[in-house]
Amino acid sequence: MLTDVRKTADLLAAGYLVVRLREDDLPPLEINSTRYLEIRVYSAAPQPQKAMEEISSWLGELESAER
Repeated sequence: MLTDVRKTADLLAAGYLVVRLREDDLPPLEINSTRYLEIRVYSAAPQPQKAMEEISSWLGELESAER
């Protein structure tokens, strides 16, 4: 988990937006940034359309906030 936090922190520091798909049994990462989105996914019942809609909505909110 520390590796995930370090990698995410490095990407955020470099100016990237970061989306992490976290399996249902993994704990959430302790990252507080408007440029970070964490989505809970379930390998036994994947819902890729739902995840993509959530990402699209998040990106729209970020774009609106930048105006």
